[in-house]
Amino acid sequence: MTRSLPAAVFLCLALNGFALEPANYGSSLVSTATDGDSTAVTLQDGAGRSFVVAYVEEPSADVMKKVVELKDLFFAWKNITIKTLRFTITDDVVDTLIIPDKILVNGSDVQSFVPAGLLFSFSGGLAYDFRVTKDNFFLRVRGTYTSEEEMTQKIAAALANPATFLQRSDMEYVLTLVDKQGKAIEALTAEVDALRYAAMRRENTEWLFWKVPIPRDGLKRVVELKRQNPALKKNEVEAQLKQEGIKISGGAIGIIFEYYFNEF
Repeated sequence: MTRSLPAAVFLCLALNGFALEPANYGSSLVSTATDGDSTAVTLQDGAGRSFVVAYVEEPSADVMKKVVELKDLFFAWKNITIKTLRFTITDDVVDTLIIPDKILVNGSDVQSFVPAGLLFSFSGGLAYDFRVTKDNFFLRVRGTYTSEEEMTQKIAAALANPATFLQRSDMEYVLTLVDKQGKAIEALTAEVDALRYAAMRRENTEWLFWKVPIPRDGLKRVVELKRQNPALKKNEVEAQLKQEGIKISGGAIGIIFEYYFNEF
C-alpha cells in the first residue's frame, strides 16, 4: 500500500542531514511516497521537469549527482520527448525507466512500437536494454549508450526488417556469450597454470636437494616444442633447448612432461 508523506516531513529529514535534499540538486520536492521499505521521491528541476527517484537505502551524494547528470542527458534529447522518468537506485547502480511521449525516427513517431518504455542502467557506464514490437516480433534492442542518434537508428533497423534484426541480435548475443566463456576459460587456465607451476617447483630439486623454480622461458619453450611434435622425447627437447641457448635441466624437463603431458 502506497502512503504519501507531507512535504514538511521530507524537509525536516533534509535538515537533519538527509542526503537527498532537493535543493542540493537544483530541484524542489513535489511528493514523497513509501511502499514497504521502498521510498519514491518526485522532484521537479528548475526547468519544471519532473522525475522520480526510488530507493530502499538512502543514495549517496555521488549517486544523486549521477542521477542529475542522467536526467539532464535524457531531457536534452531532440527526437524523444519524455512523459515520465523514474530512477531506481540500488547501491551504486542507477536503473532508469523512461515512458516516452514521442519517439521520432526518420520523421515518424514510433512510440507505439515501444510499449514498455526505454530501460537504461548505469554502473560505470550507461547501457540500454528494451523491447520493440512489430508484426508479432518481440525485438530486444540493447547496447552501450553513445548517443540518441545511435539508439534511435537501432530502433529504426529493428522496425525496418524485424526478422533480419532478430537474427542479427541472436547472433550478437551468442557471440557475447562465447566471448564471456572464452574469458572465463582464460582465467581458469591461468589459475591452473599457476597451481601447476607451484607444484612443479616443489618437485624441482637440484644440488643438495635445494628446490628451485623452473625457468619460465624454458617451460614455455618445452611446452611449445612438445605440442608441435607430440612424439618428441625428453632428451630430444633437452638437446633442442641447449642448441637454442635456453638453460633448463633435464630433471625440470621431465617434470614438465609429467605435469603437462602425463609422460613419466
